[in-house]
Amino acid sequence: MFMKKILVIDNSAMLREGDRYVCHGGIGSFSEELRDCGNNVKLFQMSIPNKGTISTFDIEEHGLQFAHVKRGKNKILTYLKLFFKGTIELFRHDFVYFYYPSSLRLLTVICAIFRKRYGLYVRGMVGIDDKISHFLYRHADIVLTGTDLFTHNIQAQTKKAVVETIKPMVDLSEDDLCRRTHTAKPTYNVSFLARLDLEKGLIELLEATRRLTDNADIPDFHLNIYGDGTPTEIIRQKINELKLNDRVTMHGRVEGKENVLAALRKADIYILPTYHEGFPRTLYEAMMSGAPIITTLVGGIPGLMKDGHNCLEIKPRSADSIEEVLGRFLTNYTDLANDLTENGYNTVLPIFDKNRPTHAAQLHRLIHRND
Repeated sequence: MFMKKILVIDNSAMLREGDRYVCHGGIGSFSEELRDCGNNVKLFQMSIPNKGTISTFDIEEHGLQFAHVKRGKNKILTYLKLFFKGTIELFRHDFVYFYYPSSLRLLTVICAIFRKRYGLYVRGMVGIDDKISHFLYRHADIVLTGTDLFTHNIQAQTKKAVVETIKPMVDLSEDDLCRRTHTAKPTYNVSFLARLDLEKGLIELLEATRRLTDNADIPDFHLNIYGDGTPTEIIRQKINELKLNDRVTMHGRVEGKENVLAALRKADIYILPTYHEGFPRTLYEAMMSGAPIITTLVGGIPGLMKDGHNCLEIKPRSADSIEEVLGRFLTNYTDLANDLTENGYNTVLPIFDKNRPTHAAQLHRLIHRND
């Protein structure tokens, strides 16, 4: 088996902290493991100043190679530099692996046109079903996805590429599984845990909470919001406007796997009214924690989550849907919760099998399959 020179192009920027360059821990750990499989790995992306994001993986400290273009004031000039430098890097490597979709997908098109061997990791839903994406799937050597739904859809579009689903790139294992028995309570903890973004359906969730609070037939509940993000103040203002200060608690960001799982193990219901997703890691974490789930079935979510089996479905952008489903769940809590969590447990058990290969190991095997 020959060492391959692999260029990895993330779909988010590297961050500069003085002389340090950092990236998200997921892409960093993946690239490090891919290198340790016996490959020569290099990261490429734009770099921007770090303004306190969660990216903490020091690229140089872990001995990884990287190339970047600093983001300048002129956005067009920055992207021209990225495409010029990126094109040079493409032809210096044996294989190029793109996190997809990405603002740099023109580089993927260049690979396809010049028959440069490349792979895609499809991890989000925005833009993955347009004509350019279909063209890129047909010319790729390898396509890996985070959900069986994406995998099956892409398999139908290409005869050339090997298309497979990866083990989720989240720090979870069988040891984190928690089986819980749910019983009736005086007050139920309903929890939202994710990056705060208005497209996660938070305004609709608050509006539904107000309506359910005014309904004397609905059992008592408290809404816990975990996470931070740009619209934090907008959400606080909405809570004040709806007079929900006694009904809703904003806890801020939860850091570290153990703290995330602890928060979800306190949840009697986990709710995610998101508009669009690839497959959110919080659904894995909620099932691992024994929390029954209410979620929209958008993007890659329907590939794993089934209404009435391991979750209850709500419609995106609909306070009415949240009100109806959450109200029904609270009213029939014990009957619904235990079935949903038991099925959720059985859903994630094989996904996090210790013997299942990691993303990096799976990609390494496929890249070298003809060596």
